[in-house]
Amino acid sequence: MAALLGLALGAVVATQAWVPGSFSGPALFAATVSGLAVGSIFALAAAGLVVTYVTSGIFNVAQGAIGMLMAFLYWELRVNQGWPAPLCLFLVLGLAAPAFGMACEVLIMRRIRNAPVVQQVMVTVGLMLALIGIVGTLWPSAEISRSLPHLFGTEGFHIAGTVVTWHRLTAIGLAALVSVALRLLLFRTRFGVAMRACVDDRELAALHGARPDVASMAAWALGSTLAALAGIMLAPEIPFSVAPLTLLIIDAFAAAILGRLHSLPLTFLGAVLLGLLNAYAITFL
Repeated sequence: MAALLGLALGAVVATQAWVPGSFSGPALFAATVSGLAVGSIFALAAAGLVVTYVTSGIFNVAQGAIGMLMAFLYWELRVNQGWPAPLCLFLVLGLAAPAFGMACEVLIMRRIRNAPVVQQVMVTVGLMLALIGIVGTLWPSAEISRSLPHLFGTEGFHIAGTVVTWHRLTAIGLAALVSVALRLLLFRTRFGVAMRACVDDRELAALHGARPDVASMAAWALGSTLAALAGIMLAPEIPFSVAPLTLLIIDAFAAAILGRLHSLPLTFLGAVLLGLLNAYAITFL
């Protein structure tokens, strides 16, 4: 009943807000490509949320802020320092993001593992605010107008009169690949099963040969890396500033909830649907 009411309300809003003459085949295709790309980026951030929650039981409200921090770090290396993109991606995604995730797990998350849910959430909110303050101090927004280039510039190919950039195609492919790879990791590998077992009963998992601390560190390193990847991919698509990148957590949270914080395929599907709805609303309403 709630779903039907929501659909009815959405139909009424769409009818009242529709922009006459906005609908056309090329416009629909362009909005679909944009929605798929942005939704795929939402899926990357949401996948990181799901991984850390499934393996640690902690919902990380700072996921968007971590992606924002790493996007600014990538901008510093790529644009401000002029380093090659592959090197910058390696340093941010291969070193900085995993190291940050492991540090968060060791210094913060491990200490609140058995705390009430409200305290866990408030700690991650505090981490989010701290990261916003750090980025605002290191890269003051009033000093310079920043922008982050697409991974492959504006290059792409044409379909039905619409330019499909390699950046957006890469985002879609990465999201699908990550979703499948994480599913296989968590449910088809011994280490993935150990990661999930540690959140249920760490002592019992340790008795069966698992290493709970290592599993938790790996999960947070992976979650931080996915947040960084989402931030870097999203930054060229939106205004490059602290607030829009940090608020990535809202869309990631919605997608993760659609996946019930456990199902990666449903999370991916939910994120893509959110991206499409967002693109259609911007284009036609």
